[in-house]
Amino acid sequence: MTPLEQLERSLLWKVEGNDFFKRGELFKAADCYYHAIVFARDLTKNPQHYPEMKHTSQEMTKAKELCESVFTNLALVQLKYGCSLSPENSERCKVLEEGAKSASQALKLNAKNVKALYRRAATNAVLAKTNKTNSEAQEMCAEVKADLMKVIEAEPQNKEARAELKAVQEHLKQLKREEREGEKREFSFASTLSGMGFKEKDLLGDGSVRKQQVSTGDGGKWLNEDWLQWTSRTKCVIHVAVSSVQEGPPVTPVSLSFILGDPDMHEGINLAVKSMTKGEVANFTFARQRLAADSGLTRLLPKVEESCQWQIEFQKFVTWEDLDRNGERLRKIHEEGYGACLAEDLSEVFVHWRLTGPDNKLVHSTRYTVRMADGQDMKQVEDEDKVAPSFIVGESAWSPVATLCRSLKQGGVAELRLKDVPELPQDPNNDDVSAKLSMMMNRGSTAKLSHCTVKVELERVVPAVTGPEDSRWQGAETLLQERFHAEHLLEQGYEQAALARLRRVVGWAQQLPATEATSVQEDVALARTAIGWACACRAAPILDSGSVSSDVLKAARKDMDEAEEHCSWLESHSHAGARLLRAKILVVNDDDFANLVLAQSAVRVQQSIGTMHWALVFLPWLCAASSGNMNGKYSVASGDRQDVKFNDDYASKGHEFFDVWAPEIATHYGEVFWTDQGNQPLPPEIVKRFQGKVIAITGYEMDQVMVDPVGHPGVNPKKDVSVPINWAYNHHYMAFMTGVHSELRRVAAAPGDPMAHGAATKWIAIDKPSAAQRKDTSIPTSQFFSEGNGGESRKSFHGYPDGYAQLIESPNMWHITPMQIDTRNRDCGVSPADINNCTKFVPGPEPKQARYGLGTPADTNYSGILECPCNSRYGGDPMFYPEAQTKLIEHKYTLGSNVCKRGEGVSSAASCFAGVQTLGINASHFINKSVSKQQLPPGCSMTRLANDTVVVYFNSGGKGNCSSSSKRSGEGSSKVGVNVAIELDSSGMFKMSPAGQYCSENRASKITSFEMKSSTLQAAREARDQCQEFCWKTSGCWGCSVDCEKVPYAYGAPIQACQWNAISSCGKVESWTGSIEGDISEKQPQGGKATITMSGPADSWFGAGFNASAMADSPYTLVVNQDGVTERKIGTCGSEAEHCPGIQLPSSVTVLSNSVVGGVRTVVMTRALVGLSKDHYSFNPFSDETIIFITAVGSSQTFAYHRAHGPLQLALTTVGSVSCVCDAGLTGRLCEAGGVNCHEFVKDCVASPAGDLLSQMNPTCNARQYSGGLNCCHHKRIMLDADQEIRPELLRYHMKFRFWFQEYQQKEVNGYGKASHANLPRIYYQTEAHAGEYDIPPAFAKPGHPVVGYPDWPLNKPTPGTTCTGNCPDGPDCECVHTITFHWTVSNIRLIYAGGHCHAPSCISIDLYHNLTGTPQLLCRQLPKYGQGNFPKDKFDEAGYVALPPCLWSDEDPSLDNSVWLPKNTPMISVKKNKNTHLGHFGEMASWQMRGVNFPAEPPTFI
Repeated sequence: MTPLEQLERSLLWKVEGNDFFKRGELFKAADCYYHAIVFARDLTKNPQHYPEMKHTSQEMTKAKELCESVFTNLALVQLKYGCSLSPENSERCKVLEEGAKSASQALKLNAKNVKALYRRAATNAVLAKTNKTNSEAQEMCAEVKADLMKVIEAEPQNKEARAELKAVQEHLKQLKREEREGEKREFSFASTLSGMGFKEKDLLGDGSVRKQQVSTGDGGKWLNEDWLQWTSRTKCVIHVAVSSVQEGPPVTPVSLSFILGDPDMHEGINLAVKSMTKGEVANFTFARQRLAADSGLTRLLPKVEESCQWQIEFQKFVTWEDLDRNGERLRKIHEEGYGACLAEDLSEVFVHWRLTGPDNKLVHSTRYTVRMADGQDMKQVEDEDKVAPSFIVGESAWSPVATLCRSLKQGGVAELRLKDVPELPQDPNNDDVSAKLSMMMNRGSTAKLSHCTVKVELERVVPAVTGPEDSRWQGAETLLQERFHAEHLLEQGYEQAALARLRRVVGWAQQLPATEATSVQEDVALARTAIGWACACRAAPILDSGSVSSDVLKAARKDMDEAEEHCSWLESHSHAGARLLRAKILVVNDDDFANLVLAQSAVRVQQSIGTMHWALVFLPWLCAASSGNMNGKYSVASGDRQDVKFNDDYASKGHEFFDVWAPEIATHYGEVFWTDQGNQPLPPEIVKRFQGKVIAITGYEMDQVMVDPVGHPGVNPKKDVSVPINWAYNHHYMAFMTGVHSELRRVAAAPGDPMAHGAATKWIAIDKPSAAQRKDTSIPTSQFFSEGNGGESRKSFHGYPDGYAQLIESPNMWHITPMQIDTRNRDCGVSPADINNCTKFVPGPEPKQARYGLGTPADTNYSGILECPCNSRYGGDPMFYPEAQTKLIEHKYTLGSNVCKRGEGVSSAASCFAGVQTLGINASHFINKSVSKQQLPPGCSMTRLANDTVVVYFNSGGKGNCSSSSKRSGEGSSKVGVNVAIELDSSGMFKMSPAGQYCSENRASKITSFEMKSSTLQAAREARDQCQEFCWKTSGCWGCSVDCEKVPYAYGAPIQACQWNAISSCGKVESWTGSIEGDISEKQPQGGKATITMSGPADSWFGAGFNASAMADSPYTLVVNQDGVTERKIGTCGSEAEHCPGIQLPSSVTVLSNSVVGGVRTVVMTRALVGLSKDHYSFNPFSDETIIFITAVGSSQTFAYHRAHGPLQLALTTVGSVSCVCDAGLTGRLCEAGGVNCHEFVKDCVASPAGDLLSQMNPTCNARQYSGGLNCCHHKRIMLDADQEIRPELLRYHMKFRFWFQEYQQKEVNGYGKASHANLPRIYYQTEAHAGEYDIPPAFAKPGHPVVGYPDWPLNKPTPGTTCTGNCPDGPDCECVHTITFHWTVSNIRLIYAGGHCHAPSCISIDLYHNLTGTPQLLCRQLPKYGQGNFPKDKFDEAGYVALPPCLWSDEDPSLDNSVWLPKNTPMISVKKNKNTHLGHFGEMASWQMRGVNFPAEPPTFI
């Protein structure tokens, strides 16, 4: 066998072993690996020394790689098998020892094999816990620790290795404790006292501290008197448990720790402990004067009485290093860590820390996370797998954490005990919620924390860039980022940290070559100006003071010297910043000179460099303008971490941008603007630059602006004035960017389509034919932009980590459909000149139904109109508008050929007779009869006679069935003179075989079956008809075949065992005895016939839209005029459906006659039952019992805007047949005032457990309960009551977008290398599922104020979805939260961006989980940031309005969590919470607008 054949054979054995391993067959896997090693091991020898083997050096290398891999896999097999054996099994140790040897063999071939290191460590860790002596186990643990440290050094983020290291360290500590205990037991004399009685001792001889021993300790000497010297370097921390000795049940002891000799601890406790040995328990009687200390420590102890008897257990003592030799800060280093250097200032550290009190109770932990407990409740727990947050030492790190990090290397662990704890950071781990919870857990203000311990686990250290010599130096960009970072620190008030970075900027510039230094001279000048200004400002109050120490004065003079140095440099370079800095220096040195020089210098500087640059140069820490972003600084989350240190400044990363403006929006107060604004061209230079190329959109920003001159956007962008969100509320927008290979088309939206955002139609981008001719057809031809697209949009980040973007080839157009609601009180003005009027929100008029009818709160910061409340113009509830007829709530009666379902029977004769009148039956007259007849169906039914008389029965004793026929007809007329008559003939829908045939594939191709209910021929016909009804509406169904499949029956007489199967194919036609015609019935898709007769005015067009209550339903419509009949799909313009002619459809009708008699045109036509396309109406003879229409007449023969319109309804019945009449329950219709133009709907709300809306009976799900939201908020509607004034003043503004981009670079021609950007397709789900929105009712109904949508909800009971704490409903501590959840699955995606959509007034949080393991794991937490009302100083900070920091993931950016691969059918959970203690909210949304990729972060590897 040649060497090559040996290698091939070895590889085959390895592959086979891998397959066995994946299937869990460990023995077979191991056998294959042994064979693989046998074939390859000899080839690992050097061919120069073994020429007889005739193998090459390349084959030797290949053999080594193969053996290394196989030994590594074999080690895992042996580890798994060994661990599966019981500890008593003698084979366990042997197998594990072989596993360790296999890993060692792999390491001989490659000492850096991380998998082999980890597997050897894991195997030896198990062996260390077997029957080993203490010394052997310690030696083995040390080896395990060494292997794991190497693993972590190679892979700092390896969670498994870190967990294993932590476990082995704990095991090692335990072994050392056992070793010490054993040594002590050898010399202990305590056991000799076990039989002796314990006498009380008077420790001081004055009776003030008396001791009665309860049990002995270890008897060892432990006290070092040097520890009691308060200025010593070493302190001893004592751990005790103290309880009060009293009669009755035992008292739970208080565990706490304190420094021995600490004056904050009672003198008596210090004396008591010194008299004890470790482990001892004793009762002490203390006089009051020995318990006189008052501190955070002593307040944890039992209450001090005149004479106290306490039991003390001396648990342990630990020595600490006193950093300041005063007991203020004690340090304990457990593990120094590994690596070359300590974590110095400006290093980025990834660190977990926890804060515990002196009673060892947890105050805060960076491992805190929210988990879902039983009952969907949330609880905060420590998550050992949570990614460590990152901080900058000396900047963002909490000072105790920074102190410890400076003492550690990567992997180090240490503790710091603090007498006085500094204030906890606002974002202790980038999570405001965790910080607040920590404060509550601390039982008070964090300022009162004392004698606490901070423990730090330093996972990773990233040293700061040191300058041009650093390998990470990227030229001017690094220097620029350092300056931006410094300015950001100044904005946050971190002056010292900012100065350190600014000084680095100056120092780095001095190290650059002259050519590079020139390019950054302006940045250096800005840095020097900032340093000089800060130093002078810091020195000023000291030099002005008359009494300061010489050291302080010396420091101030040093600051002034530095300011003078920088000012001289600026003057020598003729930089404008020198003037202001010189003025400041003069001011500091001479107060009398201040005002004149400063004012004059300021004016000169402003004139010389311009207003905006003036702010950038001299006051960079006072404004956000130093950012290149249009809207300033953004916040970003990652996982559950908030405000991560992600670089959101596009310009600083070298990205470019272009701005676009949409056409003007002009609205009245309360008016809705919700329509598309057409295709808008991109800037010509962008179109030209990317013709035939790919643009990578790396993010975008948006604003709404008033422009100058009015109506001319982009002419003078510097004069754009941002329109506050409380002037014009951005409900949502949907924007597209298309290219030369794509175009937008409007299509009908399916009910519940989330992309339609509640509209009947939607825009989609489709490829043109040229798209298929491109070189790379994987590049998108269009993109959609709709992330964080509501009121949160302007201050929510819409960008992606490096390497990801939205790609478009040859872009040329953009398109937006905004939904805006005008909420600006006209008394405050609507022009740019009014921008500073009413800066505190002043609400305008609101309809009665707004805010659930509870009125406008005096301190509100938002308009109730933005929630789209229904009102007396449209949809208002009778609760508020009893006379308006804007919501009609009635019983809905239906016709059917089957007996009514349970609960749907008509309850009384009166209801029966009245209900039939509503069905649209065209009868000459009605005869109502109350009967008790067995042959009639029970309850309500009707029969149409040949003379068009309808007989209505209410039967109290019937047992009969309803009947049906192949022909049914009905007729109806509308108030505008349009008459529609329809006859459906279903006789040709199925080709029916004679009795005695069946299909040979009636079981193999069965879709479903319908059994006979009895052994009668009637039962056979009913089963056949049920099968036909199912098959008619089911695509892929060929027809129905009889089947008698139950043993022992065979084909024979029609018996109860027979059934009719809906089948996808028939096969051969077989024979049997037979039962009925239609034993086989083959579906005829074009079978059946509808005859339609329409009549209306002869002098104009008239039309009827099928199965619709409004044009917005986009119905199939027949339009009749003198030329004949046209078929259209009308209302296809979304929110402008009321005025949209729609699209003409291909003709499917055959006109039989078109005649005019007496000024009335009558047209008779026929067509197939099934529509020609999805846009044509399809009749269903099985379920079409009642059809509703919208009808209209025009002003001429030309189809155009109608002059009158009205509804029509007709019922389909059969002459002589009995039709059942059923009560489907109460239904609602939303109408314009007076009950016209009504619209009825039932949304596809998802049932539990997938979603909550149905179980919560949420009003959004149906028109009867509907109270506010998108259905009441159509384009150009005024969201006011009919009696409220429509003010004439128009608010005029434009939507403005800034798109940031880079040029896309493709992979190299040979296929290797990586493209510059991966495209991010959109991933979209709604927590409200298919409802598109949902309501958040107030937590409680109030007396006299029932909850609209829940009118009968009882008092003092939380509304559905609400949970409360405190004394509710009226207590001052009552707090209520409304929650919805949604469960769904995703497959093979990796999220990069996730943004929740949450309207402003009440959002608390929206959380996203995956459930791959059975325990939900948090993927993303979105916490809103609410505006504080700092307007107009910050134009985006209107009070109460939100920014929603999106979650970003990246496997390259250390500031972000790594992305998570979600494989096929990964369960997902969304949880949305809103506050609803006192107020409710209509039309809330909870969607996840996400982007990701469908490939893992890196190729998966074996095992």
